[in-house]
Amino acid sequence: MRFTPFRAIIIGVVLMVYASIITFVMALRWIPSTLFLNFTAGVGSIIGLTLGLYGVFQMTRPER
Repeated sequence: MRFTPFRAIIIGVVLMVYASIITFVMALRWIPSTLFLNFTAGVGSIIGLTLGLYGVFQMTRPER
């Protein structure tokens, strides 16, 4: 199974949406703000952005 640029973008978007939803729900106080949720939201956002940018850079890379 190859890690394609399109798959990296999709995984990155999913992680960033997860982080945004968890942060929004914690801000509304529907779920309590815990260290674990804050950590996973922060890490998910950073890794999602990194994977998404990696996928975009790999798609726009000129062919050799």
